Formats: sequence, C-alpha cells, structure tokens
Amino acid sequence: MDRPADPSAHKYVYVFGRGHADGSAGQKALLGGKGANLAEMTNLGVPVPPGFTITTDVCRQHLMSHAMPEGVEDEIVRGLYRFRGASSDGHRVKLLGSGPIMREVLRAQVLLADHGVAADVWSAPSYHELRRDALACERAVRLTGSGPEPYVTRRLAEAEGPVIAASDSMKAVPDLIARWVPASFTSLGTDGFGRSDTREALRRRFEVDAEHIAVAALAALERAGTLPRAAVDRAIAAYGISPQAGL
Repeated sequence: MDRPADPSAHKYVYVFGRGHADGSAGQKALLGGKGANLAEMTNLGVPVPPGFTITTDVCRQHLMSHAMPEGVEDEIVRGLYRFRGASSDGHRVKLLGSGPIMREVLRAQVLLADHGVAADVWSAPSYHELRRDALACERAVRLTGSGPEPYVTRRLAEAEGPVIAASDSMKAVPDLIARWVPASFTSLGTDGFGRSDTREALRRRFEVDAEHIAVAALAALERAGTLPRAAVDRAIAAYGISPQAGL
C-alpha cells in the first residue's frame, strides 16, 4: 500500500500570526533560523505581528534555475561587481548599493532614465574588502616601487561618470573607498539618531531613498558641467524633496 503524500512536500509559504503558525522551531532547515523562531514564538503565545516565511526550497530552486554568471563569484568575494547595466542612453553615472538598499538603487536607475541619464548599477557587498585590497596595493607600491592598481579603481574606471554610493549604514562605510574611486564620489547614508518608523519613511528622512539617490546623481552631473542646475531643481520639486528638511 502506498504511503500518503507528505502534505508539506510542496508547501512553499508558511504563515504565522494571531496565535497560530504553520511551522515550528524544529524546521530550521526548511524555514531558516529566523522563520522557525518566529513560528515557535507565535505558537508559544508571543504577540508576533502576522507574516509568512518562504521556504529554503524556493531559494534552492531559484538558484538552480538562475545560474550565476561566470566570473561573478570572484567579483562578489572581492567586494564589487556590475549588477545591472544602464537600460538607456544618455549622460552616464554609476550607482553603488548592496543588501536591502539595492531596491532603492534600482528604482533610482529607472528614475534617472526619465531624466536622460544612463545609470550603471553596481553591487558593493564589502567596502571593507575593497579597502583592504586598495591598502595592500598602496603598500606594495610604497615598499617595492610597483604594484597592482586597486580593484575598485580598475573596475569603476570601466565606465565614465560620477559615482553615487547609497547605504543603509552611515556614510562612513562607503567613504572607506572614496580616495580610490576614479571619479566624482558622493556617499549617502543613515547618519543621525536612531528612529522608529517604516523603512520607507526612514529612508526619506535620511535621504537615501530612490528619489534622493537620483537627485544626488543629477547634482553630481551638474557639478561636472554636464547638466544645468535647472534639471536638478526640477527633480527636487517633482519628488517632493524639501531642501530645508534636514536643517
């Protein structure tokens, strides 16, 4: 006699909240540590806000069906790789981001296309690794008279235009690579006191949302003499940005 099918064999979304959770603490391999713990807390009566967890099976299926481009793994380890090239022609800029802020960077790429600006998006998973490499290159030159060019310098020199780096951390993090960037460099970060609000509201407050990234890129082009100041002012007005808000 055939055994009944496992009802969870093809279950990809596990819901939790309102005193009930589909998962449990014993399913970390399936739900990940955070997902399993949220499920367990819910089942124990802890007032966890309702939500859901997508299983690790979904992640594995995605990775299997979306192969990593050749050479990218080494670039990820070294701390910088081209994530998405510009989808339009025009004045060029380079946008850097990583982690959750990348969604804002990608949205800024779309906004900039409306202004006739072609933005290449780069992922920078480790500014610290980029800095370590650059310092090692400087040491080699200092002690031997020759050495390789820093990886961050070499890669960002592949395309023209100013560089805008957005981070959910303080500006000091992207600033770690500032002196090796072969172009005008602007860093955006969440400097200031901690606040409790939605992520969208906080990013607008700290001026790291897509609209501020786009304005920073336009302003960098204006400083380079590529765009008129009026283009920056129009974007500021269109995006509802107040120049006095952070004063």
